[in-house]
Amino acid sequence: MTFKEAMIKEMTTRGMFESQAVTVINNYIKENKNPEMTHRWHDRISAYPHTLVMILWMGVKEYVAEWLSVNAPEAWFRPMFQYSNQRNCTI
Repeated sequence: MTFKEAMIKEMTTRGMFESQAVTVINNYIKENKNPEMTHRWHDRISAYPHTLVMILWMGVKEYVAEWLSVNAPEAWFRPMFQYSNQRNCTI
């Protein structure tokens, strides 16, 4: 599984449609929200410490919350992307 696939999985696990998740991650990558990941999105997550996936998810999750507030404010799963005591990463 690549970093990009892992982030899509995190989003769909929390209720997003796959098409929405793909749109969000593509926008995140296009906007270069995490420059350190520029050449790593298609790397296998198994080649990196699990901590890196969790840290990456924190930034993506914040971006998803912002995206949902603009593009799908009534989404039933919106609370799944707001920070709380929930587990941060399912992978």
